[in-house]
Amino acid sequence: MFRLLHFTRYQRASLRRPDLLYLLDHTRYASSTIVRAPPSSAPREAPVPLVFPTIRGWYDQESKHGINTYAAMLRELGFTTIEVELELEKGSKEKKLDDLVRDYAKELRSEIALASIFPPVLISRGVSTLAVHAYVESYPVSGIGLIGPVSLVPRILTLPGASQLGTRTTIPEFNYEANFPICLIESDEVLGNQEHVSPWMRTEISRVQGVSELSDERRIYGILRSWLDEIGV
Repeated sequence: MFRLLHFTRYQRASLRRPDLLYLLDHTRYASSTIVRAPPSSAPREAPVPLVFPTIRGWYDQESKHGINTYAAMLRELGFTTIEVELELEKGSKEKKLDDLVRDYAKELRSEIALASIFPPVLISRGVSTLAVHAYVESYPVSGIGLIGPVSLVPRILTLPGASQLGTRTTIPEFNYEANFPICLIESDEVLGNQEHVSPWMRTEISRVQGVSELSDERRIYGILRSWLDEIGV
């Protein structure tokens, strides 16, 4: 059971303020969560929040690219956004990647539990999508958006906290039934190369969208906006 003693500070502002809604500081873990409400000029206030999880130290430049932009632009449409930067306890022993991503999923659940009533839509990018897959194995969501997800881990991959067996870190096997919408945004090059297609990609995905460049923030925002409208959140 979750205990409020886990937190040293809990601060809440007006639900209609466009600036900071919550700032949560931890004593046990170093994760940080910022929740922002839509501005008063938004056309509506959507009940389903959008959660943008990243994992601190896991290819930050790539996995965080565009995340702040998508959160800000979608907030203008009336969504509450929850940006979570995950970090586990300092000095933890190395673990197999399977176990580590599930620890991150539990930590993400703790963050979401304080900030959200409705099952959220999770939107993540790159290596951080591994925690999203682990999350939906155990916890409810209204949908997941995956931008350039890890489909084939390269030979050289340094993930803090993850033990590496031999010369290759393999992707965990995730077991869940996709009874929620999934939006996959990937480069045309990767989608056209079957060697990069992981088993989970063969599950039923509500929308698969190829883009010429994953750095095209406006294009990806347009896809996310259209998809969120399609699934009715």
